[in-house]
Amino acid sequence: MFRRQRWPFVIDHMGRVQAQHGIDQKPFRKLLDLMNNELALGEIERTGTLSAAGKPFNDAVPFARRGRVGA
Repeated sequence: MFRRQRWPFVIDHMGRVQAQHGIDQKPFRKLLDLMNNELALGEIERTGTLSAAGKPFNDAVPFARRGRVGA
């Protein structure tokens, strides 16, 4: 569906992946792959939404770092 898009689209809250499943989880890998689409825009600032540990959201930091590299 996303490959057929002809206009920009946003994936917010890092696609709501769950930190407790680790950075190598399939949904996160798919999100990074999707971000290779030139029309995709991703929000990587709301890492608290994927944290399982709560503040200060340290378990979400690797996802934010990887998201910047993949974008």
